[in-house]
Amino acid sequence: MDIDSSAITTMTSDTSVDASERTIEQQHSPVNTNKCQYWLPFSDIYQCRELSTYHCFHCSSSFCLPHGVQHQWNLKEEINHLLTETKKLLNSIPQLNIISGKENCKMLIDQWAAAMHAKINQKHYELETELNCYEQQIETNQDQWKKSLENRLTTKIGCKLEEQLQKYEVNGMEFKKACHELEHVRELFYLFNSKPLISVTHNDDNQINLNEPCLVFETNIKSGIDWMKDLSSDNNIDTMNHICVRQFPDSEINHSLESIISAASLFHYHHYQLVQIIDNNKNNCELNLRYKALTDQDMKNMVAYGIQNNTTLTTLDLSHNQIGPTGTKYLSDALRINTTIIKVDLSENQIGDEGVQHLSDALRINKVLTTLILVWNDIRSEGAQHLGDLLRVNTTLTTLDLSHNEIGVQGTQNLSDTLRTNTTLTTLDLSYNQIGPQGVQYLSDALQTNTALTTLNISWNEIGVQGTQHLSDALRITTTLTTLILCGNQIGSQGIQHLSNTLHSNTTLTTLNLARNDIKCDSIQYLSDALEINKTLTALDLSHNRSRRQGLQYLSNALRINKTLTNLNLSWNEIGPERIQLLTDALQTNTTLTILDLSGNQIGNQGIQYISDTLRINAILTILDLSHNQIQSQGAQYLSDVLRINTTLIRLNLSWNRIGIQGAQYLSDALRTNKTLTTLDLSHNQIGSQGTQYLCDTLRINTTLATLYLSDNQIGFQAVQYLSDVFRTNTTLIKLNLSRNQIGVQERKCLIELSFINKNLDIVW
Repeated sequence: MDIDSSAITTMTSDTSVDASERTIEQQHSPVNTNKCQYWLPFSDIYQCRELSTYHCFHCSSSFCLPHGVQHQWNLKEEINHLLTETKKLLNSIPQLNIISGKENCKMLIDQWAAAMHAKINQKHYELETELNCYEQQIETNQDQWKKSLENRLTTKIGCKLEEQLQKYEVNGMEFKKACHELEHVRELFYLFNSKPLISVTHNDDNQINLNEPCLVFETNIKSGIDWMKDLSSDNNIDTMNHICVRQFPDSEINHSLESIISAASLFHYHHYQLVQIIDNNKNNCELNLRYKALTDQDMKNMVAYGIQNNTTLTTLDLSHNQIGPTGTKYLSDALRINTTIIKVDLSENQIGDEGVQHLSDALRINKVLTTLILVWNDIRSEGAQHLGDLLRVNTTLTTLDLSHNEIGVQGTQNLSDTLRTNTTLTTLDLSYNQIGPQGVQYLSDALQTNTALTTLNISWNEIGVQGTQHLSDALRITTTLTTLILCGNQIGSQGIQHLSNTLHSNTTLTTLNLARNDIKCDSIQYLSDALEINKTLTALDLSHNRSRRQGLQYLSNALRINKTLTNLNLSWNEIGPERIQLLTDALQTNTTLTILDLSGNQIGNQGIQYISDTLRINAILTILDLSHNQIQSQGAQYLSDVLRINTTLIRLNLSWNRIGIQGAQYLSDALRTNKTLTTLDLSHNQIGSQGTQYLCDTLRINTTLATLYLSDNQIGFQAVQYLSDVFRTNTTLIKLNLSRNQIGVQERKCLIELSFINKNLDIVW
């Protein structure tokens, strides 16, 4: 900024500098709460509202950090204006010499500009430093969290291993030996994977002799050869001796270690635990291999040891494993020639559409398999097409479960086209398959001509009102379907009306499941009207709906008239202690209902009193489920009083209530005289050791109770001793469930000893 030669002379150099320094030092105060007085860019009406501002004592204005440059510019403009006015003033006093004033003014301006620049740089540095600090804290916290999680997992796994060791009482020396062998194998694994290159030397005729292969390994894995010999079976020792080690030649073809060893059969994969299980069950008709983490490679052993030479096996359970398409192919090849297996369960594996194709090809030849379960296997429309093609030629498969897959509308159409003419399949489960109303239409069209299918499950498929109407139309025509399961399908009142109208005339359907369909009073009325006329329906499931008082009244009126319904499920319907009386009044005259599920209805002690009064009159009911109903010792007393005289009830479920020790005593006293009850479930009732003692005293006398559930009842060593003493002589009870109790090492020893003494008793703990 230039100033004319005439300058202010009244401002001395010393005083000017001091004033300038004071201005620079005091010019900007710490951050205050005044709003920034500058306008936003490109706007004449919106003011910057930044609260974090600085106050300029020079001009008494407030500004934020982004407007600091603008404020500096405004100050310069103001100074220019002042200098211009000063110039005019000085021109009017030419006799003054202001050269020194000019120099001082320039120096002040330069100092002010430098100070502003320094402050801006300082603020930028502080913000950048703070940001770096936050980043370091975040990174440190992440590392600490990861380390903490790792320590917790390590501790938890260690405790679990220690618990398992104590549970199975593994010999310490054997465990150390196993750990040493495992470490040996792990070192071998890392050794081979450090450079997994392997090649085969070429003979003169460029052929490979797989019987006596000459494998060439890298020199750095020479030490692994001895270990390989130790791990290899005796049949492979000669082959192992042909292995030579030399430097890897660039001219030879590279192969992966896995493929060459597999092709040359250097190692026979052997799942010893699997083979042991198969050997232990070689004379049984059922082989249970679920939850064994079986892979495709394991299926080779399973087929070789479990199927090929087995003439007694009829049921094979391979569910909850890791079997893929390749493992399914091994199984399928065995099923082509097997003549005994009638049921295969492959639920929760990974066979996919390719695995389904292998099975379908095998079952075109197989003439014995009747049940195939493929739940949760990522099967899509292509897999459904393979099964549809199979069902055109297969004449033995009667049950097919494809639930929890993704066959969709197209897959449903593929199956439906076959069902029009298939005459063998009787049970089909397509629940959880996203088939929708369009898929149901394909099925309904097929049902009108199908003459074999008796059970159809299409739950949780969002079929809605439209899909229900398609089914209702089919039910007017079909004469074979007896069981229809429609849980969780958003049917609504209109859909229930379609079904109810069909039930007026349908004479074949015996079981109808409408659970979890948000059925309310008007829907119950439609069904109740149908029940007064229908003469074939024997089982109706309305669980997890909302019957309410009026709906329950409609249903109770129907039960007074209906003479065919034998099984009614009203669990989790928010009935409560007052509305239950409507139902119990109807049951006093009903002469057909034998199974009643009222679990999860919060009926309490008062509701139990109504039920007990009914059981004094009703002589038909045989199975009653009252679990999850907030029943206390008083309610248990009501039931106990009626059990002394009731002669029809054979199964009673009181689990997940609060009958306590006193309630257990009431029931025990009743069982001394009751001669019909065979199954009693008292799980999760806080009966403890004393309640168990009351039951044991009764079981010395009772000669009818065959199954007793006492899981989750705080049962410890003392209670186990009571049970052990009584079941040394009691030979009536055949099943005792003590799971989720305080069963430690001492308790297990006591129960194991009991199982050797009482061989008829099946104990679960």
